[in-house]
Parts: sequence; C-alpha cells; structure tokens
Amino acid sequence: GLCSIAMTLLQGTLLKSNILAFKDNMPQLLRPSVFKTVMEAALVLLHAAETGLRNSSLEYDSFKALYEYQNIKSGTPLSMLMTNLRNAGYLDKKEYHDSRKLRLTPKGDKKAIEILKSLVAQ
Repeated sequence: GLCSIAMTLLQGTLLKSNILAFKDNMPQLLRPSVFKTVMEAALVLLHAAETGLRNSSLEYDSFKALYEYQNIKSGTPLSMLMTNLRNAGYLDKKEYHDSRKLRLTPKGDKKAIEILKSLVAQ
C-alpha cells in the first residue's frame, strides 16, 4: 500500500542521512545522538520495527533487546520510557495491558514520522 511505498522512499533517505538502516529486517539507529530525547529515539525505533518487520505490535522483551542493541545513552529505564510514551498517547494502553505488547497509536505513528522528517530536513 501507500504506507509501504512511503516507508521505502523514507528508508532510502534515512540511510543517506545516516539516521536509520535495516539489517536482517531489524532497524538500526545509525546515530542515536541525533535524537533530541531518548523518548524520540524509542518512538522512531518502534515505528521502524513495526513498519520494517510488518508487525502490528511487538513483544516488550523483543523490543527491549532491540532497544538495548542500539547503544542509546539513557539514564531512563526502558519500562519508564514506555510508560511515558503510553501516557503521552503514543502507545496503545490496552494492547500493553492485555498482553505486554507494544503498538503505536495513530498519534504515535504520526509523531515518529514527524521526527524522522525533521531529521532528514536538517
């Protein structure tokens, strides 16, 4: 669909801008330091994982492993970050509550795309 076409175009641009790449279908933040906040980095990573892996949601533990692999410098535990994202309305609360799965809300998706576009535009 349109979303995957947009993502493919975006992936090329993100790779050129050294922001994000996919290796074995796993997203990789090439320069975590370009994100203003850890929350933004986590949001973009979630978005990339959902889109790149064509998963509508991710197990918390799978995302934790992926997040830790990124080498993001953060004093905030991931569980706290996820709580902050849920409270901001970026993560689906019901999905998390029912099965500890992470899924972006439409608001979360939109925010992740805005962050990526602003990084590419720099």
